[in-house]
Amino acid sequence: MRIMGKEKYCTIKNFSPTRRIMGDYYEVAGENHRVLGLVELDITDGRKRISELKKEGKKISLTSWIAKCVGQAVSEDKRFNTFLIGKRKTVTFDEVDCSVMIELTRKDNKKVPYNHCVRNIDKKSIAEINKEILGIQTKKLEENEQLDKDSKGNNPRLLMLIPTFIRRMAMRRMLKNPFYVKKIMGTIGISTLGEVFKGFTGWPVGFGDKTLNVNLGGIVKRVIETENGFESREIYNMTFLFDHSLVDGAPCAAFVARVGQLLKEAYGLQDINKV
Repeated sequence: MRIMGKEKYCTIKNFSPTRRIMGDYYEVAGENHRVLGLVELDITDGRKRISELKKEGKKISLTSWIAKCVGQAVSEDKRFNTFLIGKRKTVTFDEVDCSVMIELTRKDNKKVPYNHCVRNIDKKSIAEINKEILGIQTKKLEENEQLDKDSKGNNPRLLMLIPTFIRRMAMRRMLKNPFYVKKIMGTIGISTLGEVFKGFTGWPVGFGDKTLNVNLGGIVKRVIETENGFESREIYNMTFLFDHSLVDGAPCAAFVARVGQLLKEAYGLQDINKV
């Protein structure tokens, strides 16, 4: 539809049901109060090892490796795998299930974000995680599958028949059910801007729908003083979002330090098949 304004034309298009439902979810999830940590972590040796593996014919994505490191750190401190049940109880899950936002192509060739959950990520090797994510990336989606990977043909347009305030009320109820959150979205979350941030530096600030969410931003080279003098190192800009009602500041700082240590040591990349 084209409408003529006072000075020029504009184009009006229908806002897809999928985007409207996702907008409802973002609105509800954005109501949660989170503490942010904008950090720079050294991934120099890890990136170097990934390049070496590529020459050997073993392609490992940076996201798969980082997800493994975060999952390992959570397995060592299960406070970050804990959720509230109501206001008086908490539940700590033994399994670390990591949701990873992946960019997929729909059957209409539009690129869209897609949430895939890697179950028991701390008990899988980097090779297994990488294979699982690459397998999902080759999938072509229908529009309704962007909302529910287990969809049985349900049309998201039917949800538009429900008033917005009722949809959002239902979403709030679901997000307060940790067992439902784990089943659908895992216990921790990682999202990345990937190629969009290539060549730029910065920290993406998203919303937190779990006790721990990690957003991956840009990679920048910095000259850092080390034991061997000044060296150029590759630094990853990462944003950590914590539920401060469940975890205090000191454990959060220790957790970030542990993730930084795992990344700096190129954890798991010497033997990508080892759990």
